[in-house]
Order: sequence, then structure tokens, then C-alpha cells
Amino acid sequence: MSADVPSGGLLGPSVNREHYAAQCQVSERARLLGVHLSWEEHRHGWEYCLMWPDGRCEVYGLLSRVQARLDRLEREARR
Repeated sequence: MSADVPSGGLLGPSVNREHYAAQCQVSERARLLGVHLSWEEHRHGWEYCLMWPDGRCEVYGLLSRVQARLDRLEREARR
């Protein structure tokens, strides 16, 4: 599943609307910082990947960790 389109265009049974909305908001925030956020659902939960234009990828198991990383990127951008 990517940040752009849910699998099959529909929200699966394990994706509630609030969680999907939060994923989309974080994805937009990442885009504004010049990185792409994708996510994939696994049996154990979600996996998030921040991808830089140079192909570098950082993988996170929690959306809150992605948000913390974006916070650091915003602070760095302000310097």
C-alpha cells in the first residue's frame, strides 16, 4: 500500500478511517519536506518507509516515529 492509493482503492478491514487520514497527513508533510512516505501492512502491524530522491530509505514500525523524524527534518531545514 502506498501513501497515494489504498490497496484496491478501498480501505481494508484493518484500516480505520482515522488511521488512514493520519497516514495521508504525515505523507503530505513528508512531501513538503522533499521525501516520499509509503506504507505497507504486515501481519504484525504497519511498516513505513521514508524515501529520499537519492533512493535512500529509512524504515519505521510506528507512524509516531515517522512524525518524530519529520520533526527533526523540519528543525534542520530551519537552520
